Amino acid sequence: MKFSKPYILLAFIGALLLLLSFFSNDRTIDIHVHDTVFIIPASHIFGSLGFLLLFFWLIYNLAYKIIFSKALAWIHIISTIVFFISLVLISFLESFYFLNQIALGLSIIAVLAQLLFLINIFTGLIKKLLVK
Repeated sequence: MKFSKPYILLAFIGALLLLLSFFSNDRTIDIHVHDTVFIIPASHIFGSLGFLLLFFWLIYNLAYKIIFSKALAWIHIISTIVFFISLVLISFLESFYFLNQIALGLSIIAVLAQLLFLINIFTGLIKKLLVK
């Protein structure tokens, strides 16, 4: 079976995260940045991540025909999903220093994946405009 539209994974995981946001009412996530501690309800983070994945799904749904490389799209989608699932799993563990370092490393990878997404979209758009 060939999986031709990988962006459906974004909608599926986004919907799961939105659903999870309704069931994590009493949990909080502590984010330590130097001498400052941010305490955020887990439901807000899960809901925001779910909406962000659904936003990416919408963009892919609209622009999948003009992207430059399907392989780059797969890399972006898989790395984004791994990042979000890792954040959810880290949120259920106790907050220790090394977990913050892992989250920082994953965040850097996620930012690079989002840049890859923009490069893929703009390269495909330029290619499509130059071919006409």
